[in-house]
Formats: sequence, structure tokens, C-alpha cells
Amino acid sequence: MLKELEARIGALQGQKQATEDQISSLTKSVKQLKLDLDGLTKASKFFQHEADQVQQEVIGTISNLISMALADIFPNPYACNIQTGVKRNAMEAKIVFEKDGLEVEPKDAIGGGPIDVASFAGRVAFLHLSGDSKVLIADEPFKFVSRNLLDKCPEMLKTLTQLGHQFILISHLPEIIEAADNIIEIENGAVK
Repeated sequence: MLKELEARIGALQGQKQATEDQISSLTKSVKQLKLDLDGLTKASKFFQHEADQVQQEVIGTISNLISMALADIFPNPYACNIQTGVKRNAMEAKIVFEKDGLEVEPKDAIGGGPIDVASFAGRVAFLHLSGDSKVLIADEPFKFVSRNLLDKCPEMLKTLTQLGHQFILISHLPEIIEAADNIIEIENGAVK
């Protein structure tokens, strides 16, 4: 009976040692996981900070380009503002125009065609930020700009070309055609 108790004690001591070894191993694993989690948390914060910085630069570039284009054309221009926020677990952006302390949706902006100018400048901003192409082709981009403001469009286009882009515009508007560096006339499908 004593031998059985000694054997039983030896077996229990072996189990105890195995359990302590397992606890020690798990403790080391938990410590390593905590270090990994801490590192991942710091990396996540770093990348989120960088993403926020890039987002602000992109928003600033787009807003400034559109606002500059509007200011080149209109005497009392709207300013472009891009508002961001998270909706339905996704980042969303909303473009609004501001003038005299009031915000309006671009589609509701009145007075000479600001949506056409903003739309063109927004496409230029996208082209500039994407870096994919240096050429923008547009069909009648300023068709809703007031006749009395059309003569200001060429100056805005010259300002935007300073970004290093080329514009190929299809237009019937004399103010746009006359300001072009090169003109190709097409009548009834044939080049003149």
C-alpha cells in the first residue's frame, strides 16, 4: 500500500510538473501575444494617422482646385468644401459649395453654371491626383456657363494646364474655340 501511495504521489508530482510547465509556456505565449497586440495597435494608429493625413491632402487639393476654378470665372464665387464622415461603416465624402456663410448642394448652385466649372475642375483634380494620364478629353464642359462669363474660361484653363495636363475639348462655343492652341474643325463627320 505504501508503494502504491508513493507511485501515486510520483504520478501526481509528474502531472504537477507538466501542468506547471504548460502554465509557464502559456504565460510566455500570453506575454508574446500582448507584445504583438501592442505592436499591432501602434502600427494601426500610425497607419490611421498617415491615412488621415493623405485624406486631408487629397481633400485640400480637390477643394482648392475647384475653388480656384470657380474664383477664376465668377465675380462672387462659391468656395468648394468637402465634408467627410463615416456612414454605414464606410468613409463618405460630400461636396458642398459655400458662399456668404451659406452651404448649398452643387446641383442647387445658381448663377452662371458653377456646376460645370466645378465638375471640370474636379475631373482635373482627379486626373492630377491619380497620376495615370496627363490628358483630359471633355465634350462641351462649359455649355451651361453664362455667355457673359465664357470669356473667363480660357484663363481658368490656362491656370489648370500649369499642373502639367493637356485638355482636348469638344465645343461649339467661340470663346473656348478661340482660346485653343490647336483647333480641329469637324463638319458632318469630316475634318475641315
